[in-house]
Amino acid sequence: MKRNITTLLLLALMAVAWGQTEKRRMILNMKDGTKHSFMTEDIDFVNFIKEGDEPSDMLDIEGTLSIAIPGKLDESYVMNVMQGKEKIAEICLEYIRPTKKQMVVVYPVDRATRKVDLSKGISATDGGTVVWNETANTVSHTAGTASLATLYISNDGLSAEMPAEVTGAATVKPELLKDVRGTETNEYKIVKIGTQYWMAENLKTKRFADGSEMPQIAFTAVAEWNANTTGACHVYADNEENSVPLYGRLYNGYAVLSDKGLAPEGWEVPSMEQWKKMKKYAGISATIYKDSTPLSWTDNGEGTNLTGFSALPGGYFSSATGDSHDGIDAYFWSNKVVYDPLTKTNSICMARLNNKAANLVLYQDSGHDYTFGHSVRCVRK
Repeated sequence: MKRNITTLLLLALMAVAWGQTEKRRMILNMKDGTKHSFMTEDIDFVNFIKEGDEPSDMLDIEGTLSIAIPGKLDESYVMNVMQGKEKIAEICLEYIRPTKKQMVVVYPVDRATRKVDLSKGISATDGGTVVWNETANTVSHTAGTASLATLYISNDGLSAEMPAEVTGAATVKPELLKDVRGTETNEYKIVKIGTQYWMAENLKTKRFADGSEMPQIAFTAVAEWNANTTGACHVYADNEENSVPLYGRLYNGYAVLSDKGLAPEGWEVPSMEQWKKMKKYAGISATIYKDSTPLSWTDNGEGTNLTGFSALPGGYFSSATGDSHDGIDAYFWSNKVVYDPLTKTNSICMARLNNKAANLVLYQDSGHDYTFGHSVRCVRK
């Protein structure tokens, strides 16, 4: 069907202008009598192409490739499906709340935008479909009848049906957050929770995002810790070998808010809104966020880890208590600062998981002062 490109371009420009002021709907009246309606705020960009042509930057999949579903997603909860050096799909081990369980879901990469299309997921767990509303952060699942060991992808999309001809096999590899700062390199597992992507491990760096070194202060140097206003970190019990791989480092509030940056490139220390978004989707129960390894939490406090958040009780550090509550508590900073009228000082809001508490607690209007040392999880921008 031929289109009036000039008219469509004008409509698209009007849509952008309208979208900057108030919510508007763009309606395209086609020559065949049909109408297509779009909210302007939902329009990312518009491509105009000649009939039979494709943009030169359109993702092109050569033939039909098979995707072998990994037996385990233990290196990362997100796997990239690759054609050479190009990502063509994504595999996630994630919590699908309507089913109350984890599922392995495969999502294709949209050929035009080169972004993962969360509205076209196929569950390898049961062969069903998984469709996300990214604006509402909600998901619908239509159950299938059998698990899938292999899926197929071509320029026509992702399919569970074996085609007449398979021209090759895609490569599947873990997606890891590689964080390089000067001579220091750390890698982190990634997990998809709802439509958000989170680090599945605590931050470990002892450098700021700009590469400059951050002072690491021992538990005996309380005066130095209290005096620091530029950002510092601490290792629980000063046990670098055992604590850092498991719990990461503890950071004071000044490190979280430093202009030098703390989060890896493309990631950020979560706002309280981002914490709330995760909790609204996954639920309030603490057990779905806590690591499931036996004895990882004291008093049988380990969880089911259905979300893959994999929280471990790294405790905290303060001048009043020193190192405290390992095995019992996990505190995570946000980037939200609130004023405490009682102490007449600023504090930073946070999230907390406890070995005996039933729920994930978000401190949205109160927090700890900057001299506390807490863990940091980052969320993808």
